[in-house]
Amino acid sequence: MNDRNSSGLFNLQMRKHLLVFVFIVLAALAALVGRIVYINKKSGAEYEKKVLSQLSGYDSVVLPYKRGSILDSKGTTLATCEKVYNVKLSTKDISYYIERDKNEGLYQATADALATCFGVNASDLVAFMRSNPDNTYKLVAKRVAYEEVEQFNEMVKAAKENKEANNIYGVAFDEEYIRSYPNGSMAADVIGFTNDGNEGSYGLEQYYNDTLNGTDGRMFGYLNENSNMEKTTIPAVDGQTLVTTIDANIQRIVEEKMIALNESLRDNAREGLGSNNTGVIVMECDTGNILAMASYPTFDLNDERKASSYYTPEELARIKEKLTAEKLAKMENGGTVITDLTEVANQNQTERTSMIQYANGQASTIQNPKPGTIQAAQGLNPDGTLATGTDVNQGDGVNGSNQPDGNTNTENTGNADGTAEGGYVNQIQTDEFGNPMIQAVQELVTDADVDDYARALRWSNFCIQSTYEPGSVAKPFTVACGLDSGKMTGNEVYFCGGNLEVGGFKIKCHNRFGDGQMSVENAIAQSCNVALMRMGMQIGTNTFLDYFRRFNFGYKTNIDLAGEAKTNTLVFNENTMGPTELATSTFGQGFSVTMIEMVAAFNSIINGGYYYQPHMVSQILDGNGAVVRNIEPCVLKQTVSNSTSEKIVSYCNAVVTNGTGKKARPAGYAIGGKTGTAETFPRDKHDYVTSFMGYAPAEDPKIIVYVVLDRPNLPDQQGGTALACTMTKDILTEVLPYMNIFMTEELTDAEKEDLISKGLYNEAIYRPVHREDAGGDSDGIAVVLDDKDIQIDKETGYAIDPETGEFLDPETGYPISPSSDLPDFSVRPEAADGIVPTDGTTQGTTTQGTDGQFLNADGTTASTIQNYTGDNGNNVNSDLVNGTVQQGPDDTVRNRH
Repeated sequence: MNDRNSSGLFNLQMRKHLLVFVFIVLAALAALVGRIVYINKKSGAEYEKKVLSQLSGYDSVVLPYKRGSILDSKGTTLATCEKVYNVKLSTKDISYYIERDKNEGLYQATADALATCFGVNASDLVAFMRSNPDNTYKLVAKRVAYEEVEQFNEMVKAAKENKEANNIYGVAFDEEYIRSYPNGSMAADVIGFTNDGNEGSYGLEQYYNDTLNGTDGRMFGYLNENSNMEKTTIPAVDGQTLVTTIDANIQRIVEEKMIALNESLRDNAREGLGSNNTGVIVMECDTGNILAMASYPTFDLNDERKASSYYTPEELARIKEKLTAEKLAKMENGGTVITDLTEVANQNQTERTSMIQYANGQASTIQNPKPGTIQAAQGLNPDGTLATGTDVNQGDGVNGSNQPDGNTNTENTGNADGTAEGGYVNQIQTDEFGNPMIQAVQELVTDADVDDYARALRWSNFCIQSTYEPGSVAKPFTVACGLDSGKMTGNEVYFCGGNLEVGGFKIKCHNRFGDGQMSVENAIAQSCNVALMRMGMQIGTNTFLDYFRRFNFGYKTNIDLAGEAKTNTLVFNENTMGPTELATSTFGQGFSVTMIEMVAAFNSIINGGYYYQPHMVSQILDGNGAVVRNIEPCVLKQTVSNSTSEKIVSYCNAVVTNGTGKKARPAGYAIGGKTGTAETFPRDKHDYVTSFMGYAPAEDPKIIVYVVLDRPNLPDQQGGTALACTMTKDILTEVLPYMNIFMTEELTDAEKEDLISKGLYNEAIYRPVHREDAGGDSDGIAVVLDDKDIQIDKETGYAIDPETGEFLDPETGYPISPSSDLPDFSVRPEAADGIVPTDGTTQGTTTQGTDGQFLNADGTTASTIQNYTGDNGNNVNSDLVNGTVQQGPDDTVRNRH
């Protein structure tokens, strides 16, 4: 009873306590709510700022720098940066406002605005926001233009002003700069490009990467001591701008001519490009400034990743073959490409296992499998290793592998990934003709490898990165070496019989019948190999190598472009140059150079002897356009004396006036230069690199142009030399008037009409040599040259310069020397002319009989001759041995000068 009473009493007391507790809690809650209402009313805005400061829109923001521009010498923009915006969405921000306003319509309103302005899918965005309410960052669109951002901001503003519309929240924009190249592919190899991280690749972009790049800034949002939202900005520091030496107009001319020539040769003698490579450099002679530099094939700087798309499938297949062969050649244990699987099938088990393992990871492809032969890939894992439990004896059928009992299993017994299952392999697939196709054990060269290589070919700058044998363009260097060292005087005469045996090798001249007697000038003009080899013997190895290094062969020029190739291992030295190497080096074969190496050296021997370091940038500007640094022309050394340089200029001028470079002369101008034709390795392929190095004007060089065609698409690639001359002519025809270089030669009517038809005739720079017939007395004024009165000498018929007394050629107005001691070798006599028998027979020229013997007029064998110019270049009276005095090419006796 007492227990029951106490229990009831306890329950009553507990109820009273519980009731009191509930009232206390309710009172506390009421007070808390009241306090919250009070705080919200009084300080709600301040606390909202604190919340907002934690949302993504108020975080610190990176302010990107602007990469510096690249300009040509006249201010034309070659590379610049454009500001774009990345659109980001924070569903966490939207969730805050949805919770605050109790309005889920904000999802749709924000998604619709993004879809309208940036072309994204609104439904997908809404689904994402609902399923990711706390996401702080989603990239909605990349690199959109300011006009699109402005349109979006107008929609946000309109929604806020329209009280009935849902507001748009959670969207922010990150600024970014992207690289833009206004001229597309112009000077692509020179400029290079950048990746997404603002890192330069190739060309100026890579070489001057640190100069072009700046420093990011940052904007911070925070609450001050008065709880007001404030921002602090650390501004970005933009990159510096490069002013290059490139002239965009000259660059355009060069590229137009280069592309036009190559397009005309496309698919000509072989399927594919007009040449493997073509390079052109235009440089100022007295500064080393590069006015233009171009390579073919090229690519669009604004879409550089598509470089491989310029190649045909056949060209890509050839690239794959090349890479495969190179990779096999480099393998430590060698490699093999199995071309006939019968040889595998015919081996016993041990030998067969060895052959398959030999191919593992080494043979890139198994070519031309024969029906019914063993599948060499049987039982191999994807990495090329032999799968466990396989038996290389199994497998010779087209449909699958043999089972151990010898029966053919026609089922697909291998795994889809190529691994063996139970010791068997996949069913062999067949091609469209029903022939079995056996896949590679392990493909050494993938399509991705080919694509990367093809892009690299496009991206590389042939002018500074590729090496080649220069050929006859090197001949003026040999002459300069001989003259400057004193080993030659310039008055030498050398005999060319068509070839010369050096070091056990019979080295031929371009003229297989021989050029006969050659002066130094004619040796250059006619590009005689034998004469040059004789000069090399006269100069000697040590002197030749000394000047070789003076001309900077084997060293980088250190031009301010990324990727210049080293050639120190591609030239000869005292330990590697023997008589044969000396002989071939005199005419530019056996050693390799880069184009920039060659043009810088050649420039030094025609500009007075001064070696200018070639360079691409003349000024560096800050973000405000102020000059930070001037880059002045730099003379590194003097390679030859001024007098030697003058002689080389006169010799190279003869190349164009009466030598191998006649096709290079532009109408109205006298120029000089040197042709080049070099046979590439392997020699038996008869591939050639052809070239022309030209300068203008002839007597006072201002610019030098170097054109190189690497294996032009011609049936006879040596014809590319003439094309290199023609391209030089076409370039100079437009560049010289553009540079306001006055004409020095009279235009023919045909030349004038041609220039007018092309819109290239410029009266302002046309100052030709004027000629008038004096009429009557020859003592009168017969010629007017450069507005000077010129008298004609009665005895010689030559014009006389009244200021210097020099004889002038009435056709050209240039000084000449009619009393020169050297014979006129430009006119060669007939084969037997000038060889006179002295053994009592009638005077006259001999004839050549059987076995190459010299015969008298009556048919008898001549025993002596007079006035015969022998191998050593001297006039001799000689006794004949069996009627023979000399041997020519192919070991036959030739009666020639």
